Amino acid sequence: HTAAPLHLYPLTGRERKKARLNTHMASRGIRNNNPLNIRRGAKWKGLREVQTDPLFAQFTDMAWGIRAGAVLLRNYAKRYKAKNLWDIIHRWAPPEENHTTDYVRFVARQTGIAADAPLRLYGDHNALSGIVAAMARYECGARADINLRNIENGWSLV
Repeated sequence: HTAAPLHLYPLTGRERKKARLNTHMASRGIRNNNPLNIRRGAKWKGLREVQTDPLFAQFTDMAWGIRAGAVLLRNYAKRYKAKNLWDIIHRWAPPEENHTTDYVRFVARQTGIAADAPLRLYGDHNALSGIVAAMARYECGARADINLRNIENGWSLV
């Protein structure tokens, strides 16, 4: 199944309420140019020289954060045999620390990709782009809409 390029479905009222948006301040992931909230540790390309966030990586530009997220998701498919949204998000946000089932449902609903549908993360640019955008929306709230330019800039760095 191939997702349409960056077509995300509108948030439901419940999802908007759950996002607890602060209209005066961008989310941590947006401030860090790290929309998937990748933890610190790896030597990613595009990291800020000085890392001031104690938990999450900070990138010089949103494109580098998107690139890191796309690379990680593709690595999940290759290294850990993650073959669908459930596998990917279960690894990304394990139930010991997160509401994994809600996360999977959200990304599935946003992308139109069934949670158990087989994915080709190395061959389906549109599906991976949609998944990254939906995960950014889940991680950072409804205001974290990642536009096509951000996604394309990130892809150009992969």
